[in-house]
This record gives sequence, structure tokens and C-alpha cells, in this order.
Amino acid sequence: PAGYHITGFGVISAARAACEAMERDFSSQRIAIEGFGQVGVGASIYASRHGAKIVAISTIDGAIYNEAGLDIDRLNLLRREHGDRCVLEYGDAETISHSQLFELPVDVLVPCARPKVFDDACMPQEHLSCGYSHSRSKVT
Repeated sequence: PAGYHITGFGVISAARAACEAMERDFSSQRIAIEGFGQVGVGASIYASRHGAKIVAISTIDGAIYNEAGLDIDRLNLLRREHGDRCVLEYGDAETISHSQLFELPVDVLVPCARPKVFDDACMPQEHLSCGYSHSRSKVT
């Protein structure tokens, strides 16, 4: 149901607004999503609909990366069939560690798995154009 994904919609709406404020075209952004549950799935659907390229996804069971982009429709089907193991079943991507997800050359990093992902000790790479830091209370 769409209601499960409404938070993901809000996250991507905020990311689109941040890109617009920075005069960046959202449809050209490369996105990594930490956590592929209800929020992460919703974020992936709405980001894809607006032309962004999802290049990395993580679940509790692993993380994957494909510079050319991930097939979000296929990942969503695998998610329904295999749960968090969807990243292990996907196949057409490089397996990466959870910590590597935060080091990828992406424009937008969407933390959907747990709160306070970004702090003074763990801030994403400087090339990141959009990410939210709870400890700094600003978009970085």
C-alpha cells in the first residue's frame, strides 16, 4: 500500500527541494539508500520516478553498488520475495560493506535504517550534495 511509503515520498521531496535550492537537477543525481525497508523502498520508488539513479542499497543482510544504477522494480520484487536478502539475490551489482555505502561517489545519501547516522565522527564525503545530519541540524 502507498501509505507504507509516504515517509520515503517525504524524504525524496526534501531531497528534491534541496537540489533545487542548490540549483542542481534532481534527475541527474546518484543516490545511495541505507536501509531498504518501508522508508527506503518508498524513497527508491519516488527517486526513480523523478529520474534519479539509485546506485546503492543496503539492508541488514548486506549492501550492493552498481555505478550504472540498480533496477529498482526488480529489487522491489526481490524484496517482497526474499525480504532483506534481496541484496544478496540481486546479482547484477558489486557487494560492498555497510560502511562503504557512506564512502561512495554519490550526490544524495538517504539514511532510512536508523536515526543519527551522521554525526561529527561519521560525516559523509565532501562531494555529497544532500544528506541530513541530526547532530548538526542542517543539510550538508
